[in-house]
Amino acid sequence: MVMTEPFLYEISHQENLQTLFDVYISESKYSKRLRPQTIKGYQEVFQTFQKIVPEVKSVSELTARSVAEFFRRVSIRKRKIGDETRVGIKASTTDTYYRKLMVFFRWLENNEYVPIGSLSEKVQKVNTPKGYDLKLSKGTKRFFKHFKK
Repeated sequence: MVMTEPFLYEISHQENLQTLFDVYISESKYSKRLRPQTIKGYQEVFQTFQKIVPEVKSVSELTARSVAEFFRRVSIRKRKIGDETRVGIKASTTDTYYRKLMVFFRWLENNEYVPIGSLSEKVQKVNTPKGYDLKLSKGTKRFFKHFKK
């Protein structure tokens, strides 16, 4: 006799966000076969999201406004790093949070847990400062500078 696990997608639209995220991670591991480091990054960002906006527990509470509130809060929160107190996060961290959360939000849309476009089209892309780019060497930057005309 073959034992089967319950079908993962039998989830109500009112289900809590953590349960849906767990389904997303399972799918990412086994169907998409994402690398463990990629999965870990998604999990860390989602944990941060839950910590910063704990009032967003179900998919029905997840809105473009609640995501904007998450980014507002991380940009003004105080953190203790060693003996130093810092306010906010780096632009690159904000960009990483945005990209990793949007992958999950698009998955929610594609699987009809939220209406298509309710997050991916309404959550504003986080602005990064002009000049923000990948950490390229000076020589590589000079090389690409010639193509920017």
